[in-house]
Amino acid sequence: MAIFAFTNAKVVVNSVDLSSYVKDVTLEFDAVDLDTTAMNSNGWVSKIGGLKSGKFDVTFNQDYAASEVDATLWPLLGTVTACTVNPVNTTNSATNPQYQFNALVLQVPGPTGKVGDVAEAKCSWVISGAVTRAVA
Repeated sequence: MAIFAFTNAKVVVNSVDLSSYVKDVTLEFDAVDLDTTAMNSNGWVSKIGGLKSGKFDVTFNQDYAASEVDATLWPLLGTVTACTVNPVNTTNSATNPQYQFNALVLQVPGPTGKVGDVAEAKCSWVISGAVTRAVA
């Protein structure tokens, strides 16, 4: 896959494919930098990578029907749940890796919006544990 327009991501939360509701999705991964500078550093700071962490942000078009967005997210509040994200809604491959992780659901949006707006559910969850990048 070459450069592409991000138009068809796959997002699965707690084994429910919510891809058709996704407006935007962001996965961020970080590592803490640890200072290892010693007296013989010749005036230069030395660093190594430490613990890794991640964040999962997604905005859904809200749907209150059974088995859809609100019904999927509401019972997850306060729990850790399995999630997957692919750049494209097709088979995992070297050019379409699937990121598999557990997210700690600390907030679930209730009804939100202004008159005339599309009802949305904006979620921002932290990743709990390791992230796997599957290419097959």
